[in-house]
Amino acid sequence: MTRMEKAPKRRSKWLWGCGIGCGAVVLIVVVLGAVATSYLSGMFRGVRDAENSQEELVEQFGEIEQYTPAADGAVAASRVEIFLAVRDSLAEQVGLVEQALAGFRPDDWEHDGPGPKVVLEALRGVGELINPIGEYMDRRNRLLLAAGMGLGEYVYIYCLSYYSYLEYRPTDTPGGAYGDRDHCGEGTELFRDEDSSLSPRQVRIRYKRYFGAILRNQLDALLADASSVDAPDWRTTVARELERFELDRDHVAWQNGLPAGIAAALEPYRDRLAATYCRTTNPLELPPSEKGWRAWVNDD
Repeated sequence: MTRMEKAPKRRSKWLWGCGIGCGAVVLIVVVLGAVATSYLSGMFRGVRDAENSQEELVEQFGEIEQYTPAADGAVAASRVEIFLAVRDSLAEQVGLVEQALAGFRPDDWEHDGPGPKVVLEALRGVGELINPIGEYMDRRNRLLLAAGMGLGEYVYIYCLSYYSYLEYRPTDTPGGAYGDRDHCGEGTELFRDEDSSLSPRQVRIRYKRYFGAILRNQLDALLADASSVDAPDWRTTVARELERFELDRDHVAWQNGLPAGIAAALEPYRDRLAATYCRTTNPLELPPSEKGWRAWVNDD
């Protein structure tokens, strides 16, 4: 056999070896992609669970903006008890969120450029923060489902109790209140960026949207049923408070004086309410009304 006759066999072996090599590369890429997908899926499991449980709450009780409180605005003792039971049951998740925030140090990733190691460290760091946040929200949602309380009622009691009654600020975050950046600690960058959905600015926007809608629902119900409240002056009081709330972006509902009936309903629970307030998780208590966390990028 001549040299020319042997060449096709060598070319055939080379092509076969190349095919195996290319196939191996493709296989490696596929396997790595699957591993990465699985890794990221587990990393953000809490977020996905929170999205699903929030959808269940909306299906059963409606959106936050659809909630209508009692005509006099007061909260029944049985509903305050449910609210406090949910808050008490979140203690473990609060600790996990605080622990995650303490270890969230994005500055540690800014070395050696955007290489694969840095990217993986960044993804792991974000996952270690976001997953506990998602788990906290999912746990709260599941507790509300079990107790028969919707997010609208929960948000109403939360804002009324902590902001209007106890006078905490809607803009409280682990990094300080809105405009109070001198008191931002380590690991709070996620709360300091004004475009972040967890920033004081964005939390304030959601507070104004949610509580404004609830006050509007209350007033509409009063106007539709004049017999629901004995004193006609009450309708005027609610209308004026709603006007102040809508015109002043920094106005907290009833900041000029909580109505006596509402204050009387909350007074027996003052100490328990104060004990369950948490500045760290405050930005998480006004969740997105849109579908899931994917839409929670910028609520402005």
